[in-house]
Amino acid sequence: MKTKETTIKILFSAIVCALISTAMFSMKPPRAVSYAETGNCQHEYDDDCDDECNLCGEKRTPMHYFGEWTVVKEATNDEEGLKERTCVRCHVKQQAILQKTAVPEQQKGKILSKSDIAGIVVGSVAAGGLVAFIGATLIKKRRKK
Repeated sequence: MKTKETTIKILFSAIVCALISTAMFSMKPPRAVSYAETGNCQHEYDDDCDDECNLCGEKRTPMHYFGEWTVVKEATNDEEGLKERTCVRCHVKQQAILQKTAVPEQQKGKILSKSDIAGIVVGSVAAGGLVAFIGATLIKKRRKK
């Protein structure tokens, strides 16, 4: 009986020892000083868009590959606009504000409203018609002579 108990104890101890060893060797050793503090890290990143080193945690400015700007909202005299572009690798979006399209103060009085423009067009058509009528009348009178 003692040999059976002894065998079980030895087997149990071996299993526990194996589990502890596996757990200890799979863990990273603790570091007293980080790579960022010593500057000895051969930085490792997942890709160019990754902003944190996988080894030491040091931050960097990622190297995104942005496409062309696309206007999301046009700027007007009253409101700012918005444009954006997207990284072709990680699809992160970058946005920028488009400034208001302010009219210089000296030109504000010179800008015509829609009704002013409509009046000018109607007046021009009427004046053109009057000139054509007078011209046609004069041509008829000259032919009669």
